[in-house]
Order: sequence, then C-alpha cells, then structure tokens
Amino acid sequence: MKYKLIIIITAIIIISGITFVIYKNNNKPFYLNEKYYNQNDFIEVSTKDVNKLIENKSSFVIYVYNNFCNFKIPCESIFKEFIGTNKVGILKMKFEDFKNTDLYNEVKLAPTVIIIKDGKIIDYLESDSDEDTNRYQDIKSFEKWIKKYIILKK
Repeated sequence: MKYKLIIIITAIIIISGITFVIYKNNNKPFYLNEKYYNQNDFIEVSTKDVNKLIENKSSFVIYVYNNFCNFKIPCESIFKEFIGTNKVGILKMKFEDFKNTDLYNEVKLAPTVIIIKDGKIIDYLESDSDEDTNRYQDIKSFEKWIKKYIILKK
C-alpha cells in the first residue's frame, strides 16, 4: 500500500512538472514569420492564403473585420496605427471569407485580431468581452496585449 502511494505521488509530481514546462514554453513571446516585419499596412488575404499559412505552421497576426463597427473609435484605425508605429504587418480578411477558414472552428465573432503561432491560435480578441474592449479602443492597451505574445522589431 505504501509503495502504491509513493508511485502515485511520484507520477503526479512528474506530470505536474511536464505540464509546467509545456505551459511556460507556450507563453514565451515569439517572432512572427520574417516577412511580416518592416511592413506599413494591412496585408489582404484570401481563405486559401490563410488555410495554407495554417497548414505550413506559420506564425502571424490576422485582423478579421465586418462591414460595420460598433465601437466609438473604429478599431481598424487603432490596429493601423499599431502597424505604422511598430512596422509589423497584420493580415486582414472579411468575416464572410473568414468563415471558410480552419480558424472559424474556434473564433466565431468579428471584429477580432487573432495571434497564430506555428499554425495554432494562441489568443484572440473577443468583441463581446468587457476585458477586450479597451484593446479595441486604445493603442497602448492593444500594443501591450500584442507584446505579451509577439516580439516586435524596430
């Protein structure tokens, strides 16, 4: 009985350690694919482009937009200012087209900005979330959120 308890406790410690290492490594800021640095504008993409980037395990940021904006300040102007200041390209896509991407399985609302690392969603803004509202309306708040995940070059 004592040995079973020791084995269980040891297994729990090992699993906890592995989980911690995986979690810690996934939360480190990372570089986007090189082609997205030194950009000054949005990069319009198609459904096919996005699905190919995911398939190729690319790292990028994508802005998905609607034809209307419910925010006081149009969020696109906040994101465009971020691009100009930080010289980092953000992909841009209409929500109607976005629905045909593999990302739509997880992200169902727009406008949104989605951070992708190695073809996987790391985080995204939710337009119906009180926590994210300021990130849509304030360049510093948006930049702080992005820098949590992305290493920017200047």
